[in-house]
Amino acid sequence: MIDVAAYLGQMEGGAVQGIGFTLTEDATMRDGRYLTGNLDSYMLPGIQDAPAAMQIFALESLDDGDELGPRGPGELGIGAITPAIANALAAISGVWPTVTPFSPEAILAALEAA
Repeated sequence: MIDVAAYLGQMEGGAVQGIGFTLTEDATMRDGRYLTGNLDSYMLPGIQDAPAAMQIFALESLDDGDELGPRGPGELGIGAITPAIANALAAISGVWPTVTPFSPEAILAALEAA
C-alpha cells in the first residue's frame, strides 16, 4: 500500500523541482567542468519560489490488466512543468522556448517581440 500523503508530497516536490529546472537552474560548463563548484551560487528554488497552493490528486485505481500493482511516484511530478511553462510562454508571445532554463532575458525578449 502506498501512503497517499507521501505520494502527493512527492508530486509537489517534483513540481517545484520542475520550476527550478525550467526557470533558474543552469549548470554551466566550460572545458568539461561545471563553473559552479558548490550550491552557494547555484540558483535552486526555495520556498518563496513555490506556488502558494497546488492541486495534486492521486489516481487510486489501477488500469485493467495491470499486473505490477501500485508503484511509487519517484520524481514523476517534474515531467509536466517544463512543457506547461513553455506552452504558456508560446501562447502569450508566439515564441517557443528551446533551451532550459528559460532565462528572464529570453522571456522578456519574446514578450517584447510579441
